Amino acid sequence: MATDADNVPFQPPYMSWATFEGILDQLAAVGIPDQIDRSVLASRSGGDQSQFLRAARAFGLIDANDAPTDRLRALVGQAERRPAIYKQILQENYADVIALGTGATQQQLTDQFREFGIEGDTVRKAIAFYLSAARQAEIPLSPRFKTTRPGAGGRRAVRRTTRKVTPPPGDNGGRGDDRGQDPYEGLHPAIVTLVQSLPTFDEDGAKPEFPSAERKAWFAYAQATFNLIYTRPEGDAVQQDEIPAEERA
Repeated sequence: MATDADNVPFQPPYMSWATFEGILDQLAAVGIPDQIDRSVLASRSGGDQSQFLRAARAFGLIDANDAPTDRLRALVGQAERRPAIYKQILQENYADVIALGTGATQQQLTDQFREFGIEGDTVRKAIAFYLSAARQAEIPLSPRFKTTRPGAGGRRAVRRTTRKVTPPPGDNGGRGDDRGQDPYEGLHPAIVTLVQSLPTFDEDGAKPEFPSAERKAWFAYAQATFNLIYTRPEGDAVQQDEIPAEERA
């Protein structure tokens, strides 16, 4: 079983996979610092910070001094290589889980994860993280493995609902019957991560909380993301408020 830089037995991450990849996308948008620490993850919950840093050490994304490794730089800067890198990471840390093969049952999967020394709902969350990573890595999975909901990874509970894009009455955009269409279809994954990170409304319609510090971090991440993935028409000038303060004259 793989161990991290501090020789602590590997424990599988149980944070949300979307949060894990969202952090990678955030680093892609704003750049990789010299050290990956909690201040870099300030917009995330304390639980997500701990989980990501623990996973980053175990997965060889940061070294014993929390400095980013070449593997992290490749994950962040070469998105097309992510599946291959994820596969290598899983083979290093989940060899016994992968060895279960495509004929394994859900109970066998659960029992194998308990071998990591985790119990209860942590097992479910850790399995959800692994299954998401395995699909990205194109590792064959048993059809008996259930797609479990990953949970919030320690974040303050916020009711999340599926966002549904509703066209104006009588207008389906010329696509015919589009019932069941993915509302995020055609959007960049980083934009999807941005949208999914917003607080959502409960069924009673009450306004959800969105603290000032989190708003500021969200808008900064959004601006950096837009600058990274969208191009401007020729002759379209950059607005002063779109330039980071430290780069302004």
